[in-house]
Amino acid sequence: MLDNMNDLEIDNVDNLEQDIFNDSDKDLEVNFEGEKVEADDYMLSLGKALNEKELYRLSSKVPMRIIYVLGPVRSGKTTFESMLYAFFLKNIDKKILFAGSETLVGFEERLNYLRIKSGNSDAQMERTNKDERRCFLHLNLLDVKLNYHYNLVFSDISGETFENCNSNRANMEQDLPCLDMAKNIVLFMDGESLLDNSERQGSVMKIKCFLKTFKSSRFYNGKPNIDIVISKNDVIYDKTKQDKNDFIDNIENQFRSFEKDFFINYFRIEAINGSCIIDTEKSIELIDLLKYWITNRNEEMKEISNKVAKDIHNDFNRFGERY
Repeated sequence: MLDNMNDLEIDNVDNLEQDIFNDSDKDLEVNFEGEKVEADDYMLSLGKALNEKELYRLSSKVPMRIIYVLGPVRSGKTTFESMLYAFFLKNIDKKILFAGSETLVGFEERLNYLRIKSGNSDAQMERTNKDERRCFLHLNLLDVKLNYHYNLVFSDISGETFENCNSNRANMEQDLPCLDMAKNIVLFMDGESLLDNSERQGSVMKIKCFLKTFKSSRFYNGKPNIDIVISKNDVIYDKTKQDKNDFIDNIENQFRSFEKDFFINYFRIEAINGSCIIDTEKSIELIDLLKYWITNRNEEMKEISNKVAKDIHNDFNRFGERY
């Protein structure tokens, strides 16, 4: 657990890059699902974030879960992903351990922009470039009890790209690579903007527009997992601890009409506080959110649903053969 975020120590990027270059000329044994993967089997990104082609190559060799993170400008997406990585470097959890990454330099580059001011949650993070194609970050996590490796890939898509796609199907299909491969689509909402009456409805409409556009796109298949994440809940807590805010507490009411087409879950996070959250009643720790993605029960529900559909289909075929 992190007692003081000012103690955050970031390893030297040059050392990381040197280590990765040293390994790139050798056969690389990767402890993913117990498989041995040769370095020549796919092109390494030298530790930087992956582009679409590199992600496809890696995913063809290693079973992985893609967590597609999207949201408006300054809603906290990159900060969240960077702090999640930083916490693992501090070994904040004894059950799930950091076991490596193909994108160490990508994470370190993002962390280098993070500046935390003592005593509050104000962070300065360089915004993701809207033309950036290296937008996938990889984490290899070890479940100690099961001795099992989970491979997660997080997208780091710019807020401008999200806003260009959330009501334009052609843009979505062109500019959101691998969205159809996502196990979970995570839609960030800036919690601070939800406190502002002039911005609130606009924030909600952006998410609604995305869901409508996504359902009409070629990416939509079955009933996808949608996680709506309200960021900066520590700011919400500070500003509303004496005045109740029913709108934010009941945000799920804004999306009821979409629940027939999507599995929707709702979370409130404090990315900078991470494991030392202020609003313990309503915020979820980052490690617990990560564990939810690893053990997402919606996958079990979909498997059960698919099995029922298959059984019905088989029964129908047998009925047709008999008559």
